[in-house]
Amino acid sequence: MKATLHRLCAPRLPALLLGVLLAPHAPAVTVSPAGDLVAAGELNYRKGLGSISCETSFTGTITPDGKVTISAASFTTRGLCKRISAVGLPWTGQAQPSGLLVIDNAAVDVQAPFVGGQCGPSRIELKWDNARSTLTFTDALLVASSGSSCKTNGQITVSPKLDVQP
Repeated sequence: MKATLHRLCAPRLPALLLGVLLAPHAPAVTVSPAGDLVAAGELNYRKGLGSISCETSFTGTITPDGKVTISAASFTTRGLCKRISAVGLPWTGQAQPSGLLVIDNAAVDVQAPFVGGQCGPSRIELKWDNARSTLTFTDALLVASSGSSCKTNGQITVSPKLDVQP
């Protein structure tokens, strides 16, 4: 009986495994509406002993299954904020069923005396609030290859208002 079962199943096993590997996977989240987005608000950036609050805006897209691409970032042109620039765009990420947005390879360059330099690329996790359509940065860390790393805190509002469901 075992030999017969083995002879019947063994030839089909590679096809079965290939089918499992190639089968479409259900998305981890469902997002609506998908498409272009802007996320903006005041964020506090800290590098070394320096700290500054800047109006910040991120522009990008999100797919129905929660894949995010950040194609542009801008920082207010007042004070030291004008010395911060995004590096390595586009950044990519994924909305998680746990209520987080994970962004990979986020990086900024700070052109300021004593605290200048690049922070990142790093993976950051942002808390999503579905009711308010906001992302919260809580000590989001961009590790510097030399010198002080950068920490970001604050909240940005995403528009259009998104509905993210696990």
